[in-house]
Amino acid sequence: MLGQQEKLQSGNLEDKLAAIKALAEVGDESCLTELSACLKDPAANRFATAAMWAIFHRHPNPDITALMQQGMALMDAGTTNTAKQRAALEVFEQVCKLEPSYAEGHNKRATVLYLMNNYNDSIEVCKLALQLNPYHFGAASGMGLCHLGNGDLKEALAAFELALSIHPGMEPTQTYVTALRAKLADDAQEQ
Repeated sequence: MLGQQEKLQSGNLEDKLAAIKALAEVGDESCLTELSACLKDPAANRFATAAMWAIFHRHPNPDITALMQQGMALMDAGTTNTAKQRAALEVFEQVCKLEPSYAEGHNKRATVLYLMNNYNDSIEVCKLALQLNPYHFGAASGMGLCHLGNGDLKEALAAFELALSIHPGMEPTQTYVTALRAKLADDAQEQ
């Protein structure tokens, strides 16, 4: 893995993309610093994003991996189904109980809480996921969505800016930041 991480820092795009692909398949959290630097490279951004998500989801315990897959299937099927959302939440809570240091388990739990419009609890879980994995741009962006759901525009902007500081290429998040800055500036002028 160390050789792949060194290739990420090379100036050769072909080597960098090959290393990103290899790390997506076998990398672990020790690769996130180097991969996050690739998020700032427009040519490598998309590949680094996919690699980081692969690493976020990878867990060395196959039982945890199976629970995560079960929870994600329930979550995907339950975007508008409250019973499936509750079932997904129970699975992710079990993951977090078994592996309290696994950031992606917490992030998925936060996602389900968001889908259930439980924004305050989701925000707290996003904060925990970010404490466990400060490269988790998804948790930062999710926290922004929760603050937005609560109508707290300043906190939403701060969370989205945090997400962009980790992953500058997140286009939907860039759009939120632009719109929130404009709205907050307009609100300030009206006062």
